[in-house]
Amino acid sequence: MVFFPRLFTPGQIGRVRLKNRIVMPSMYTGLATIEGEVTAQMIEYYEARARGGAGLVIAEVACVDPPLGRQGFQDLGIDHPRYLAGLNELVEAVHAHQAGAFIQLFHAGRQVSPLVAQGLTPVAPSPLPCKVLGLQPRELSLPEIKILIGKFVQAAAHAQIAGFDGIEIHAAHGYLLSEFLSPYTNRREDNYGGSRQNRMRILLEIIEGIRDKLGDYPISVRLNASDFLPGGIELDESQEIASLLEDAQIDALNISSGMYESGLTSIESVSYPEGWRVYLAETIKQVVSIPVITGGVIRNPQFAEKILEERKADFVFIGRGLLADPDWPNKARQGKTLDIRPCVSCNTCINRDFSGLHIRCAVNPFTGREARFRNENPAPPRKSVLVVGGGPAGLQAAIAFSRRGHSVELVEKSDNLGGLLNLAGLPPHKQRLSLFREYLLQQIVQLPVRISVNTEVNIDLIREKQPDVVVLASGSLPLVPDIEGLHEIEVLDVEDVLLNDQEPRGKQVVVVGGGRNGCEVAEVLALRNNQVTIVEMKPLLAADMEKKNRRDLLERLKQRKISVLTSQQVLTVQDGLAFIHNLNTGQKAEIAAEVIVMATGYAPHNALLEELAKFPCSIITIGDASRVRGLESAILEGEMAAHSLSQ
Repeated sequence: MVFFPRLFTPGQIGRVRLKNRIVMPSMYTGLATIEGEVTAQMIEYYEARARGGAGLVIAEVACVDPPLGRQGFQDLGIDHPRYLAGLNELVEAVHAHQAGAFIQLFHAGRQVSPLVAQGLTPVAPSPLPCKVLGLQPRELSLPEIKILIGKFVQAAAHAQIAGFDGIEIHAAHGYLLSEFLSPYTNRREDNYGGSRQNRMRILLEIIEGIRDKLGDYPISVRLNASDFLPGGIELDESQEIASLLEDAQIDALNISSGMYESGLTSIESVSYPEGWRVYLAETIKQVVSIPVITGGVIRNPQFAEKILEERKADFVFIGRGLLADPDWPNKARQGKTLDIRPCVSCNTCINRDFSGLHIRCAVNPFTGREARFRNENPAPPRKSVLVVGGGPAGLQAAIAFSRRGHSVELVEKSDNLGGLLNLAGLPPHKQRLSLFREYLLQQIVQLPVRISVNTEVNIDLIREKQPDVVVLASGSLPLVPDIEGLHEIEVLDVEDVLLNDQEPRGKQVVVVGGGRNGCEVAEVLALRNNQVTIVEMKPLLAADMEKKNRRDLLERLKQRKISVLTSQQVLTVQDGLAFIHNLNTGQKAEIAAEVIVMATGYAPHNALLEELAKFPCSIITIGDASRVRGLESAILEGEMAAHSLSQ
């Protein structure tokens, strides 16, 4: 039986027939070489998504005009024949699994870092700086525009020679062609600016050039249906643009939105609901007959199926969901939806891009590491493994060791599994972390792992069980700073607040600590009608948090009217007041405090480590028990613990 029949109905884009309606969109990986060459890592990464069942794989941004047109240091190159052999290897890997292969042709325009552009001045239709990057671009001359058109056309020819089934032209997200299309960024007064037809001219001439050179070679256009900026493209104009693109004989429209200056509307934070921008594609579909591709935080096959059922789009792109689980399509087709590893919208993948690093995924330790893990076999001889702790690191370790054929027992001191995931999914918009906890539990119950809860691990237990390997995943404990007077006031920790959905209410609350946990618990407290102040010793709140989710969280704190005191420290508490010390100026102040909530972080809980060293077994310390970090490290180290034993 095939589940989700509309999702798994074959589709057509131009002359290319696709086995289903699931599209992997272009997502930057940084897996190319610094020169733009395809690598074995990249091939394995794309092959995993093709093997996982995607109908169409759109390879990431391929720069038509380096270095000015690059997004990052390791963009794919497609501007020269020297790239063809590697690109062809990538195509062959995708085709081996009956998936279609497109590649996205790209120019960054004004949205480029000077480091990436090797010190050259960015180019744009008009000399208007991007307010996020602040770089002053220069206006492209007419001869330069003609040269760029030729480069896009030649890149399409290279794509065809390399074996790609088609190309996608990136005309969205505020990059060069999007800059020409949008009146927000295009103030030209010649034939490439002003009227809609003029603003479209460069894109239309690229399409015409490709048609003249390559005939009916399939072309998709990645298009903003809305810039989400005053004076930018809005839905009514994007409908007109879409109709004109159809008249220009393109084969599909991949609908998106936003640019750097519009905030979170091109790459969403965790607060955005599933499928929030499907309405954009639905509106475009009303005026064109060519296939329309939609997406945006689509996580569930049921949701994707409904989009197609209601004819809001013809194809659905699954982006970050395929990073979390490349087998999303195959699992959906088989009805194994509970086995789909859920994306939690943490944006680890995006943050890696911003940092110039290879792509990774917090919940999937294999993403970007497929070449390292693919051919791994269970390691003889079979070992007995005792995992101490049932948080995310311990659960992942138990799963990984068991899958490799080892005998595994997991022991947890509390009455349930999940560790800090049990708390992490409770603040607003963090429910996806609870789904990830459920996924881990779903995986471990399918394996022959012996699980004991309400069991404290001590040396006697280790001596009794005589394991070959002990994986210490005992997590962390809250840090409580020495603040005078705490005994005189109601003091809670993060767990107290999150597990009690009633109290405190209507009180003056001081949250000590403005990291991610402190900010999230402050929002919870504000929603309970408390007057909340965050006191943080560092100059910034949630300084180590991924940028887009941090921006979203801080904006919500502002909306909730939460007071923030940074570079300050609570010294004492007395008579309903918290006495504050400004670490920059040395000034003292006082604020009302009926309740203190401690959100000052965690410290590793690994008291067993020293005594374990006396035993002949192998000892592996992972997750917060090793060093307090986050979910990505916990999951990676859980997997790598088993991987290291297989070497």
